[in-house]
Amino acid sequence: MSPPLRWIALAVAAGSLALPALAQGAAPMDLTVTRVLADGTQTLKGDDGTPVTLRATLTYEPGAGQYVRTVADASGAIVAQETFDNYMVQPTDVEENAAQALIAADAELAALIDQAADPVVVSGGFPLVREAGHPCGPGSRCVQYDIFQVPTGSRHAERIRFVVIDLRTVSFVSRDFDAATEGNFANPAIRDESRSR
Repeated sequence: MSPPLRWIALAVAAGSLALPALAQGAAPMDLTVTRVLADGTQTLKGDDGTPVTLRATLTYEPGAGQYVRTVADASGAIVAQETFDNYMVQPTDVEENAAQALIAADAELAALIDQAADPVVVSGGFPLVREAGHPCGPGSRCVQYDIFQVPTGSRHAERIRFVVIDLRTVSFVSRDFDAATEGNFANPAIRDESRSR
């Protein structure tokens, strides 16, 4: 059975085809290879009531700076495909390892971490999506990390730095990022959308 494109398009647009994170191990990241960011199957009910299993895969092509979301049927035939310049999706295990290694190897950040009086945590990997002309604009794969220390006996963390890494090139966009003025809510498209609610 060939599923009607209208309900596949709706499922893709609504995000009802689940895309769980794909564990990729700890191998080094090749910046020239298309990355599988998420891959999952879901069984939906067709127009005639029979079940239809679809696989949704989200990939990122670093060379082109494009995200591609593909939906295929049980035979592997592509029934829907969309391309995006930006997409909010967490890093894969391989991307996370590369980002953490970049932070650990950076002389400026390593010095700040070494000088901290309390245990330091590097946490995050939150997607940062900005407008055209911004380093984290279309084509990028930016993620934000929070470097903080937790004083002994305290319930509050003390921020050392926010940093932003573009996973397209595994390089720093900022080693001292101001999330309040440069974060996702500084994106004019997101700002305008939040005002209209």
